[in-house]
Amino acid sequence: MSRDIQFKETITKLSQKLPTVKYNNGDLSDIGNEVGFCLGSILKDMTEEDIKDFIMGFRHGVSLTNGTHYGDEEDISDWDVTLNDGLDDLEWNEEKE
Repeated sequence: MSRDIQFKETITKLSQKLPTVKYNNGDLSDIGNEVGFCLGSILKDMTEEDIKDFIMGFRHGVSLTNGTHYGDEEDISDWDVTLNDGLDDLEWNEEKE
C-alpha cells in the first residue's frame, strides 16, 4: 500500500532542494542519487515499499513520454521491483504465482 504524503508540500520542498546541488556535470545515476537524497531527506524513514512505489511511478512517468506506456495487454500490477545490494542494482521481475 502506498504511503500517504503531503504531496504539494513534498514537491515544493523537492523543487527547492534540487537546485542546491553543488556540481554542474554528471550522468543519469547522479540525477537519481540527488533526487533520492533530496526525497529521502524530506520523507524520513522511507521503507523498501516506499522506494518501490517511487520507482514504479518513475517508470510510469517515463513510459508516458517515450512511447513504452503499458497497454491493456499488460497489467503493471503483475510486476514487482526487487532491490538487491542496497540500491545498487534494480531489477524488474515478473511476479511468480
